[in-house]
Amino acid sequence: MRNKRLFGLMICLVFAAVFFIMYKPDIPSVSKELYEYYTSNYIDDTNAGNAVAAIYLNYRFFDTLFETLTLMISVIGVIYFSRHSQEDIY
Repeated sequence: MRNKRLFGLMICLVFAAVFFIMYKPDIPSVSKELYEYYTSNYIDDTNAGNAVAAIYLNYRFFDTLFETLTLMISVIGVIYFSRHSQEDIY
């Protein structure tokens, strides 16, 4: 019974993700001023030779850090739940 509920929930989540990917609302693009700032000042601000590295490692450092931490926690959770039986968890 529990597996059927979990399977149904997973199917609903997949359909919701597909729906939002296909019919996503218009997300405003990056403003021209911000684009101009990043592309013209990344060398002075960060001393990086590459604009992509400057944006990901300096301008968006915390965003990248927390995305990495979230991925690591998810992987640890999957490994934990795959190695322990249901009796050990509850």
